[in-house]
Amino acid sequence: MTNLSRASASFAVAIAMYTGQATPASAHAAPSATLHIGTLTIEKYGAGEPALILVPGLACASWVWESTIDAFVADHSVYAVSAAGFSGATPDPTTPVLDGMDAALQQLIVQEHLVKPVVIGHSLGGFMAIRFAEEHSDELSAAVALDGLPVFPTMAQESAADRKTQADQFAAQIASESPAQFAKSQAAYIESMVTDPKKAAAVAARTGQSDPGTVARAMGEMLQADLRPELPKITIPLLELTPTAQNPQFTPAQTVAFYTALLAGAPHVTVTGIADSRHFAMIDQPAAVNRAIQGFLATLSPR
Repeated sequence: MTNLSRASASFAVAIAMYTGQATPASAHAAPSATLHIGTLTIEKYGAGEPALILVPGLACASWVWESTIDAFVADHSVYAVSAAGFSGATPDPTTPVLDGMDAALQQLIVQEHLVKPVVIGHSLGGFMAIRFAEEHSDELSAAVALDGLPVFPTMAQESAADRKTQADQFAAQIASESPAQFAKSQAAYIESMVTDPKKAAAVAARTGQSDPGTVARAMGEMLQADLRPELPKITIPLLELTPTAQNPQFTPAQTVAFYTALLAGAPHVTVTGIADSRHFAMIDQPAAVNRAIQGFLATLSPR
C-alpha cells in the first residue's frame, strides 16, 4: 500500500482524495489541438461555450477524463489537462507543482480567449479547482470538484505548523521510493479505490508511471494547505461531487454532511452525492457524474 495509508487517516474518504483515476485505453475522438503551456500539456476537443477545463488528480493525466470528454464534446470546447511528472510525463523539478498548474491554467484562459469557462477537477484537480475559484472567480462561470476538498480532512483541526511538519514527513517518504517501489505501492493502494478490480489495475498501471519526486512535492504542497479561510471569495457557483460508497462505516448522508461542513464557507456551494461509487467516481459511475455536471451547467446564468 502507498504511503497514503500511513497518513494516520481515520476517515477513508479523506484519504482517497489525493490520488487520480483512470480507465482502460479506449477509442475516442482525437484532440483538435495540443497546447504546451508552462508545466501543463492540454488537449483541446470540440467547440462551444462555456469551455470546460478538466484537471486530473495526482499522478494522472488527461486520459482520466475520457468519459467526460465524450459526454460534453458535442456542445462545449473541452480542454483536458496533463501535468509534468504525472503518468509518465517528463517532470519539472524546478517549478512548484501547484503554483505551476495555477499559472498555466490562467495563461490558458488568456491564450485561448476563453470567456468565463468552467474548471472541473478531480481529487488534486478538485483541490486546484477550488483554489483557482478563490483566486480567479471573475474569470470563471463556475467550478466543479469531484472528491476534492479545501483541506486534507484528517489535518482539518491541525495548526499550520503541524500540517507542514506532517506534510514534509509524508513527502519525504514518497520521495524515498524508487520508481519500482512507487509503482508497487500504487497497485496496492488503488485496488481499494475502484469497485472493479480490472479497472483498478488499469488505474495503477498508469499512475504508477509517475515520477515519485513530483508526486511527493505535490503532496507536500497540498497537505499543508488550508483553503477554507478564502472560501468566501468564491463568488461563482461551486459543485462538489461526493462518492458515497468509499467507507461502509458512514452512510451516504453522513458522507455528504462531512463534505458540506468542510465547504461551509463557500457562499454558493452545492454538494451532491454519487451513489455506488468510490473515489474514482468517473470510473465507477461515469453516467451519474456526467448527469450531475450537465444538470449543474444547466443552472448557470447566461453570461
